[in-house]
Amino acid sequence: MNLKRLVLEDCTLLEEINSSIGQLGRLKYLEISKEFRLTLEGAGPPSVVVHKFVVPLLPDSIGGLKSLSMLKVENQRDLRELPHSIGELLGLKHLSLRSCTNLRTLPDSVGELRSLLHLDLSCTNISALPNSIGRLELLLKMDLSHTNIAELPNSIGNLRQLKFMCLDWTKIRELPKSIWTLENLEELTARGCQNLEGEIPSEIMGLSQLTILDLSHSKVSGVPMTINRLSNLRELVLTNCNGRQSLPDLPTSLTKLELSSSPLQAGPKNRPDSLITLDLWSLPLQPVPNLPRRLSLSSFFPLLSLAYYLYCRPYPKLEWLGRLHELQTLRLVLSDFYLPLTDLSSLSQLRSLEITCHDPRSLTRLPSSLEELCLEDIKTPIEWPLFSNLGNLTELKLFGCQLREIEFDNVLGQLENLQRLQVRMCKSLVRLSNLSSLKELRVLSVEYCPQLTEIGSEPSSPKLGKLQWLRVYYCESLQKLPDIPNACEVEAYP
Repeated sequence: MNLKRLVLEDCTLLEEINSSIGQLGRLKYLEISKEFRLTLEGAGPPSVVVHKFVVPLLPDSIGGLKSLSMLKVENQRDLRELPHSIGELLGLKHLSLRSCTNLRTLPDSVGELRSLLHLDLSCTNISALPNSIGRLELLLKMDLSHTNIAELPNSIGNLRQLKFMCLDWTKIRELPKSIWTLENLEELTARGCQNLEGEIPSEIMGLSQLTILDLSHSKVSGVPMTINRLSNLRELVLTNCNGRQSLPDLPTSLTKLELSSSPLQAGPKNRPDSLITLDLWSLPLQPVPNLPRRLSLSSFFPLLSLAYYLYCRPYPKLEWLGRLHELQTLRLVLSDFYLPLTDLSSLSQLRSLEITCHDPRSLTRLPSSLEELCLEDIKTPIEWPLFSNLGNLTELKLFGCQLREIEFDNVLGQLENLQRLQVRMCKSLVRLSNLSSLKELRVLSVEYCPQLTEIGSEPSSPKLGKLQWLRVYYCESLQKLPDIPNACEVEAYP
């Protein structure tokens, strides 16, 4: 038989896979899976429908599929083990057992799959890997996420061709020293590993090709000095690693750095010139005004994207932001205090600005290059002269603003190119008025404003002639809409 591809998906009447399947000597692709589908019935919440398609055991004859290169057995909750003959699939390159939640072990014969390139064991109940796993010398990608694996065998160090290893949300307690010999490893992630504690071993310098290291939401307490020898490292993510106390000098190749840790006491002293994304959040450093100096942020050139989060009460000093002349994206989350006088007009490359603060009036000037602006959690009336030079602004978002009225009565010549306006989660908002001054407005979206009664413009003003789409969601009190063109598409719910 010349069959090369066989897919058994949601075969609800199939009771078993006959042993004759082993006679399909030319089969290259075999998939045995079932889908989880969402169904909507009435007005209630969506329900999950799982079709009853059970494969408790693969037949031993599966070892006869000598040409098989892809085997996918996914979402099979009743699959508890693999036959020993799995190791006879010498040409197998891709093996996925994803979401076989009752699969607890792998047979030692899995180590005979010498041609295997990709191994996906994610969302299984596997708690340990056999030592024979180290014989998969061609393996490029291994996904062990959401398993019960607590430790890796030392033989893992034999996977010299491995480029991607995912340990996210496992029970891993430590990374074996042999892992640091994987000289071709490019991406290592262990997000959400709450049992992963202690310092990263200094042997990490052996991962000479590493580009991404993500240990977020773990209990890693230290980063070794040798990390600066990772000359190819582009992304370092250590958010919510609450055991971490300090950072050493970082590789100059770094383009993305995400930090979050309550007891962080010192940042990197060097200057990763290529940094383009920086997330610093939930950092109650003392004193806060020294944060930019201690992290040498003013020296990150060309810094193209910065997200700067502060959740502490002292006034931050933000004058240094004006020296980041190559910055393109800036996000400031300032909680529990008011924004100090801040001039951002020198950021001539800035395209996108997001600010969460109570009073934006301390923004004395904004750069004319700005194209997207998001203001969140505003408590004071918006003063539109701030927008006087924003001729390039095309999108404005107002989220969670604690205002009863937002008026666009003095914006003529200021928001002349604004095309998209989104107002969302402004629970105290009653009126959104004078929109007719936004001559170029194409899209207007107003969502989750339960007290809003009016979206309007002055009667003597022309209609929003270029409006193409009006979206109004969950504004239960709304009584008045603006005058819009006949061709404008309207979406309203409920």
